[in-house]
Amino acid sequence: MTEGVLNGIKEDILNASKKVGINPYTDPFKASTLGLNANKYGSFSDYCSETESASGKYSKTIILKVVERNKSKKPFKYLLL
Repeated sequence: MTEGVLNGIKEDILNASKKVGINPYTDPFKASTLGLNANKYGSFSDYCSETESASGKYSKTIILKVVERNKSKKPFKYLLL
């Protein structure tokens, strides 16, 4: 992942969270909660730790933490680190 993409996703999360009135550091969110398309970034789980990533791909710079998984155990909601 390039630094620009990492800054882009973090900035997009911060801007979108302001619009919907949540704190992404304390209020769990999913991409759709923020009105974002996670596919634009690959997958939100790509920005989590290696052990939390659903795709097996992950960034060396971790900016998200999985806080809830769906019934099939895939990451569902995140917090910004």
